[in-house]
Amino acid sequence: MSDYGAQVAASTVTVSLAGALGGIHMYAMAGALVGSFFFLSLPSTVKGIKAFFLWIASIGAGYFTGYTVSLFGYEVVAAISAFGGGAFGATILTALQKYFDGGPMPDFLTRIFDRIPFLQSKRSNGDV
Repeated sequence: MSDYGAQVAASTVTVSLAGALGGIHMYAMAGALVGSFFFLSLPSTVKGIKAFFLWIASIGAGYFTGYTVSLFGYEVVAAISAFGGGAFGATILTALQKYFDGGPMPDFLTRIFDRIPFLQSKRSNGDV
């Protein structure tokens, strides 16, 4: 059986966040919440309180992405970009959390480090 404690906690907080921030920027918040469910649907490789904080960070990434777009007056585009920001933020943050817990370096970081000339000379073969 799987442990769904973090998902249950996340779903109960969703209603509070939607009520508190939804009145401020409704489209950005709605897109961020829907995008954060992408994180909840991923196989749970991060457990406990870390998963809860990653979910909150996913909502934050989506909300600020949507808020930035809504400043230009495009509310529907703000909702779509908030969805993308929440989903993309969850993926990036989960990969980084696994790396900090002793896992392998994520592929996207390896590709970034390979493209920056001054970082290539500082990396050793053991970092790959």
